Amino acid sequence: MYTEEQMITYLQSMMDRAKYEEERYGRDERTIGLFDNMIACKEMVEALIQKPVNLRKDGKVTVGF
Repeated sequence: MYTEEQMITYLQSMMDRAKYEEERYGRDERTIGLFDNMIACKEMVEALIQKPVNLRKDGKVTVGF
């Protein structure tokens, strides 16, 4: 079983990758797909940990309000 910290770390790595790709290639079909996958993963993590997860515009993933 994965811990909350491990799931948030994984989400952060998805965010880092998506932001890097967006910076390098712009907002194309590929980067939009990366962000879509990240949002789906965020929803699953929220359901598992029973806490809100925030994907901030500055590239940080946080838990709570």
